Amino acid sequence: MLTWHEQAQRYSDFVSMAHDKRMLLLEFGVGFNTPVIIRFPFEQMAARFPDTTLVRFNRDYPQLTTQGISRYVAFSEGVEQILYENTVYLP
Repeated sequence: MLTWHEQAQRYSDFVSMAHDKRMLLLEFGVGFNTPVIIRFPFEQMAARFPDTTLVRFNRDYPQLTTQGISRYVAFSEGVEQILYENTVYLP
């Protein structure tokens, strides 16, 4: 099992490697209890890397807190509703 520091380093390495490529950040239900773990870093990446899109699924807090994000999609409906209404059935 990897330690927290090893996992953090792998994540940092991935972001460094992918920052100049198209990146999609999916955020599910992240509020303001511990926003420094996911919410703020995702917003910062979306603002800093122009080919990054942030998609936020959040009923209560869909708004951005960071300026300069051009590729952002927010859903305030429940995830199950979004999936149900947008499911494509192939024959």
